[in-house]
Amino acid sequence: MISPEKLQALWEEIKRRVKDAEMNRPLWSALDAAKVVTLEGTTLVIGFEPHEYHLAGHLETAQNRNLVDRILQTVATKPLQMVIIEGTRMEDYQAHKAREEAMREAARKEREQYRERHDSGRILGDLGYQFHHRYSNLPHRSLVQMRAKFLLESLADLAQAEEEIKKVEDETEEAKLRQMSRAIERLASLVDMPPVLVALEFERYKHQRAS
Repeated sequence: MISPEKLQALWEEIKRRVKDAEMNRPLWSALDAAKVVTLEGTTLVIGFEPHEYHLAGHLETAQNRNLVDRILQTVATKPLQMVIIEGTRMEDYQAHKAREEAMREAARKEREQYRERHDSGRILGDLGYQFHHRYSNLPHRSLVQMRAKFLLESLADLAQAEEEIKKVEDETEEAKLRQMSRAIERLASLVDMPPVLVALEFERYKHQRAS
């Protein structure tokens, strides 16, 4: 582990080389205000006191960041990446890492929830529940004309589900077609029709809507 003295010397050398490379007063002010916090693996942690944190923006511009990154690769014995935090103590860095981890975990959960909501099986599972619930509450559902009306009204929901399924990633077209086939079969069973006839009505519905 690098000693605090060597770490400070490394930072001073980085600052010197950046200043030699470019006359940029705002960048120089940011470098002078920044404090080296630690070197963790290949991560060089630089911090600013809260009242000076606004200066960090000068290190984050694309041009300045590229310059500093180039210098980092020349002064160190291994490739380094710079992380900028608010605060100059190890406790501030630990808090920064905890926030970053919490954000990554929240993003991961959001991605999982998105996949669950937009998975083709989940989409059509929800649709199947809606079909069953509506059919259970359909008045006079023993009459063929009521079942026919239910079928026609359900085709729009089926078409909407198909559009959502098309947006699902990481699923083959064959898998999506199979899921749609199952949904059509479930709808056919509710209205007591051969699935191929329900599929035919569905294709007619889409054709008429497109024309």
